[in-house]
Amino acid sequence: MKSYTNLYDEIISFENLILAWQKARKGKTKKLYIIEFEKELFYNLMALHYELLYQTYKPKPLKTFILRDPKTRKIWITAWDVALCFCSCPLENCGQNVL
Repeated sequence: MKSYTNLYDEIISFENLILAWQKARKGKTKKLYIIEFEKELFYNLMALHYELLYQTYKPKPLKTFILRDPKTRKIWITAWDVALCFCSCPLENCGQNVL
């Protein structure tokens, strides 16, 4: 089994967050929340980087809605910055940025 040590600095690097942003926005470029995030892209990525660096990051609460197609179910959606964090993690599905 392969083991990894000291990955946190690589995961939260600005370059890795840019790669995560590119992966997370794929197929969503016309969405309003993506457009808003990209208006201040550098600032938003740097703010996320510093929050992760100083371990002050607090994820926003999940939003929920009911989807009735074809069956009724409750959908939980996350904030855009949380999606970036998941995409920057090498242990998650889309986190091959660091490895």
